[in-house]
Amino acid sequence: AYDFRGELRELHLLSHYWDQHTSWDEEETDEPFPERVGSHRAVTAESVAKVGDAFDDWALDLIESPVGTPRDTHLTFFNAREYALWAANVRRANARSRGAVAPSPRETAILERLADVPPYRANDQH
Repeated sequence: AYDFRGELRELHLLSHYWDQHTSWDEEETDEPFPERVGSHRAVTAESVAKVGDAFDDWALDLIESPVGTPRDTHLTFFNAREYALWAANVRRANARSRGAVAPSPRETAILERLADVPPYRANDQH
């Protein structure tokens, strides 16, 4: 059975990495988390899935774009595309891990949506 708390923790982590470790500008892309996920007590499986799906759509669109211009080299991710590629790989790996024994329809949907995401290799991004 799908336990949304694992995906919620993942989205909070990805939001933190976006805010604190990614160089980006508003001309390159929109904010990937226009609707922030709340605390564990205030959310539902449906609201977490909605934010997760919107994030995946944002990441997939950005991954298809040309490699962005490197910006602040003091941050973990030089541009939004690099972050999107890394984050999509994190989401795919976590969905695979959460559904290792008996995948729920939610984990299966994430894996299918992100099936064609290329692997993240930092050296390919610079």
